[in-house]
Amino acid sequence: MRLRQFKRNGVALLGSVIVGVFLIGGIAAPSITRYDPTRMNLPDKLMPPTDRHLLGTDELGRDLLTRILYGARIAFVTSGLVIAIGLTSGAAMGVLAAWYRAADPIVSGLVEILMSIPAILLALAIVTVLGPGAMKAAVAIGIAACPNFARLIRSTLMAVKRREYVEAARAVGARDSRIIIKYLIPNSVSPIIVLATYQMSTALLTLATLSFIGLGTQPPAPDWGTMLARGREFLQLAPYYSIVAGMPIVLLVLGFNLVGDALRDVFDPRFTGHDAAFGARGGATRTG
Repeated sequence: MRLRQFKRNGVALLGSVIVGVFLIGGIAAPSITRYDPTRMNLPDKLMPPTDRHLLGTDELGRDLLTRILYGARIAFVTSGLVIAIGLTSGAAMGVLAAWYRAADPIVSGLVEILMSIPAILLALAIVTVLGPGAMKAAVAIGIAACPNFARLIRSTLMAVKRREYVEAARAVGARDSRIIIKYLIPNSVSPIIVLATYQMSTALLTLATLSFIGLGTQPPAPDWGTMLARGREFLQLAPYYSIVAGMPIVLLVLGFNLVGDALRDVFDPRFTGHDAAFGARGGATRTG
């Protein structure tokens, strides 16, 4: 039923198409383009879009379309790692706070402290300690995303654990781990999916920001944020460079946000606009 609603949603279709194009493009990059994303070709440097290079070339003669396609791989892998870290650690904190009363003040206090720090600043502090690099940046942003998941999961489980079937399971002596795995977590999946979708767009933006300032993916890897930073240096000579480098970020973030909006409407159509009841939009826009 929900899948049918999602398919009939025009916003969901548009968002899914955008995300799907980049995902397929990244996976099939070697079949789509014949160029090497890191190999220099100085005679073709800063070449505008032509039939040989559909989106032009960069300052080292590398094909921009090729670098965008291979950059999609980095974008999906690192953003996925952000969600995995944020969800795993956030789920552990949320379950502890919701199920064990003694742990609630400690976990809630920690979450409030982390939420008071802008996510980009927290990520910057962590990546400064860990050092630059794509995976290190993903770990830093995943840690910064953890409080959003923890807060959402705690609030969801607090409501679920009061339901009759949970009380019945406790009455017959079911173990805490069994109740949590069998009853609590499955009933929290819907809002978690929505939040994770929004967090993907936030992760993309934050990863691009860190790469833009040199703390994320390092050259010569084809990262969109790094490409945007390099294109800025050639705005007058090759204005297409920055546009081509920036559009994938804009489009993929838009795609994930559209999918997130559609999922929110499908899972609970009562939520409209920027309703924060899921905690999704508030978490997704926590970038500082």
